[in-house]
Amino acid sequence: MMERQHILETFGTWVTFLFQALPRKLRPSMFELLIGCIVSRSGHLSEALLSVRIHRFWNTYYKVITEGVFSWLALSQQWIILLLRVLQPKEILLAIDDTCVTRSSKKAPAVAYHHNHAHKPNRPSFLWGQLSVFVALICITSHKTAAVPLLQRLIPKRGNRSKLQAGLLLTRLFTRWVGRTRPVRLLLDAWYMKGPLLRGVLACGISVIGQVRRDTVCYSPFQRTETPRRGRPAKYGPKCTFSWVEHTLTLREGHLQAYGQNQRCQFYSFTARVRFLEGRVCRMVWCRLQPEKGSWTTWCLLLSTDPELSPERIIKLYTLRWWIEPMFKELKHHCGLSETWQQSKQALARWSFVVLLAHGLSKLVALCFSPDTLKKLHPIPWRMGQPMTAGWVSHALGAVFRNVRVRPFWDRKCQKIWYPEEFLETPFQKTA
Repeated sequence: MMERQHILETFGTWVTFLFQALPRKLRPSMFELLIGCIVSRSGHLSEALLSVRIHRFWNTYYKVITEGVFSWLALSQQWIILLLRVLQPKEILLAIDDTCVTRSSKKAPAVAYHHNHAHKPNRPSFLWGQLSVFVALICITSHKTAAVPLLQRLIPKRGNRSKLQAGLLLTRLFTRWVGRTRPVRLLLDAWYMKGPLLRGVLACGISVIGQVRRDTVCYSPFQRTETPRRGRPAKYGPKCTFSWVEHTLTLREGHLQAYGQNQRCQFYSFTARVRFLEGRVCRMVWCRLQPEKGSWTTWCLLLSTDPELSPERIIKLYTLRWWIEPMFKELKHHCGLSETWQQSKQALARWSFVVLLAHGLSKLVALCFSPDTLKKLHPIPWRMGQPMTAGWVSHALGAVFRNVRVRPFWDRKCQKIWYPEEFLETPFQKTA
């Protein structure tokens, strides 16, 4: 019982800190919407209100999202500060990627045709939907690794705003709010490893690790010769192709834990001047992996703007970028992001962030508490030996708050969450 009380009190402390970015008048209604999203695990506003016993009329909560005077960016800044205070990472690992939410209506904000990069069978090459760019924080604890959403930007239908510009804007916002107190590393896939984005990110003091094209032009650091020669001095040295790497460098091997299993890796490592980064010296790593039961993958080229990092560290950090893909699956198929619907772009951004916040708080509970402690929140006999995931935590919190009048939990005088004793001491009946 004490573990359950401790989890609920910690959860209330986090929500109290988050709502300091909101006006006092809107905090009780936003608290009901947030708990409704956690309980319903749906992106529909009506289902969130049906999951708890609301205090006001339905149109009151709709007007909070559409006409309320508050900034969802200020709420996201408070969310980032809370994550860094709770997790206290030595270095901040960020990942940028995009996902498309399919729609069938032509009236949805910023809806258009977007290329389907998944290339799944029996799926069209272009999807009609809303494309959003996400910035996620890669969280590593003693018992779990996961990606938590931080910021989201919807790509407009018209104009010259691209995904690269959206990613650079979100990165600059993060740098402005957090500062440079801790080293920040950005993990990117091959599509985002472009010069305009990387040059802007490097200007913010952030190092980048990502996969680049196999035909990326890079040169070995040039060594001046003492013999004079006519013409302008050479800017670059000899070209570093894969055939040059195979005949010049020594193949190294190692083992690492990546993508959920122990894998064997082979790699070549060298420093080179990268042409699309205007001759910046970077650490280049040609690598390939072999799972426990499988063949070797194709050779891929990794780039790190920090040449002091070891190649093993670069490969390990890049594999952590994969955690943003399960995050997208959870958001769209288990947390209701694909069901969020609002008529205006601002209302859609506000309501989508409430859905992201409901999922992020559940994941933060799963990251900060040990599995033995989380089992006391809502004990399920057949889940005792299973890992405590964010979905399990949201189900457990849903069992606690479902059909409960949660508005009295918000103390208007103290501006914090307060649970009555009879609510904390209510035992759960065992399943028959």
